[in-house]
Amino acid sequence: LTEANINIVYFEDIPNPPDVFLDLCDRYGLMFGNCFYGCYWMQPGTPHPLDLDLLARGTVDIIHRYRNHPSLVLYMAMNEGETREDVYTRWRKEIIERDGTRLFIPSGSFPDYRTNEPAWIAPDLPTGANDYPPKSYGWAGPAQYFRWVRENRNWMFMLESGCPSPPSYDSLRRFLPDLDQAPPGPTFPLTASWAHHDACHYFGPYDAALRRLYGEPRSVLDYLAKGLLVTADEHRAMYEAANHRMWDITSGFSEWKLNAAWPSVEWQLYDWYLRPTVALYYVKKACEPLHVQLAPLDMEVAVVNNRL
Repeated sequence: LTEANINIVYFEDIPNPPDVFLDLCDRYGLMFGNCFYGCYWMQPGTPHPLDLDLLARGTVDIIHRYRNHPSLVLYMAMNEGETREDVYTRWRKEIIERDGTRLFIPSGSFPDYRTNEPAWIAPDLPTGANDYPPKSYGWAGPAQYFRWVRENRNWMFMLESGCPSPPSYDSLRRFLPDLDQAPPGPTFPLTASWAHHDACHYFGPYDAALRRLYGEPRSVLDYLAKGLLVTADEHRAMYEAANHRMWDITSGFSEWKLNAAWPSVEWQLYDWYLRPTVALYYVKKACEPLHVQLAPLDMEVAVVNNRL
C-alpha cells in the first residue's frame, strides 16, 4: 500500500482485522476506515440480527479494540445500504460515547442528492463520500474519469470505481487449468474458467476496449500484453482525475479494490499470490508526491505537489 503511495484503506464488511494489521497501519502512516456490518444484511425489513444485545456487545468490543490506534480515522455502519433503525441508533450511540474522535458515516451509499434516506440516518448526512453512479467497474476510458470529477458532484470523494487487472501469466496458470487451450473465436483466449474467476459482465467493456484499441489477441501472452496497456492507462486516470481538481471540487478517490478474496482476473493491485499487477505501479506513479500529468479533456499539463 505505501509502496503504491496510497494513504487510506478500509474493509467493506469485515469489522475485526488482526491487531498486526492496525499496528502496521500505525507504523507506516496508513489511514484505516472500519466498517462494522455486512452490506444489506441489516437493512429495514430484514430479520437479522436475531440478538441485538449480542450485536451491541460485539460493537463495543470492536470500538474498545481499535480506538487507541492513531491510524483509525473513519467508522462506517455498513458500506452499502441502510442499516435498520434499532441497529444504527445503538451503533451511533456507542461510537459517540466510547470514542467520539472519529468521523462516522452511515454507509458509502449516501451522496447529498439522495432524498429517500431513513429519518434516523438523516442527521448524519451528507457524508461527502459515496459509491453511487456514475462510475465503472469495467472500462470507461481515461478521459471519462476527468469528466466525472468535473461534472458529477458525487465525485467529491468517490469510495469505489475500478477496472479489471489480470495477473501475470505465471499466476494465471496456477488457477486457470485451460489457460492455453482456448479455441479460436471472438472471445479468445477467454474461457469459462476465466468467467469462474470473475471475468463477469464487468469484464466485458475492458475486453472490448482491449480488442478495439490494440487488435485481436494472437495468444494468451499477447492478450496479457495488451491488457497491461489498458489496465495501466485506466488505473492512472482514476487517480490523476482526482488530482487535477483536488481540494477544489474533489478531495480524494478510493478504488474497488485493493486485492481479491480468491484467485481473480479483476480489481486488484496485487494478486492472490501477492504478486503486484501493473495497476500498482501506475497508481504509484499517479500518486507520487511530485507528479506531472496531462488532462485529456483539454490537454492541460499540471504539476501536482503533495510534498509538505
